Amino acid sequence: MGISIKTLLEHEFFKDFHIVAGSKGIQKEVQGIAVMDAPDAYRWTKGKELVITSGYSILMDPDSLKKAFEEGLMQLTSGMMIKRGRYLAKIPDDIVELFDKYEIPLISMPFEIAYMEVMQ
Repeated sequence: MGISIKTLLEHEFFKDFHIVAGSKGIQKEVQGIAVMDAPDAYRWTKGKELVITSGYSILMDPDSLKKAFEEGLMQLTSGMMIKRGRYLAKIPDDIVELFDKYEIPLISMPFEIAYMEVMQ
């Protein structure tokens, strides 16, 4: 049993996290966390994870998320959090469109928040 993205974001801790795309999928259930530190890290997801990334892998391979969606692997995830301003000054429009199309919440995460805090 997990927690929905909606319920998660209602917690006070997440008040500065913002949904950028995929808001129609806000009821998706999260059962675990995965950290994406390589462009093909999505290959190791099992489903219902909330994927957290600094955006570095997206910067290094801008087509990595598109490939993940094309292979049907990204659709297994419950959502993604991208750390604001670390490697991506702005989340590219084509990424926003993908998350909207597949109704997977894409969440902007404050730069100063540590991954461990989200995981707890």
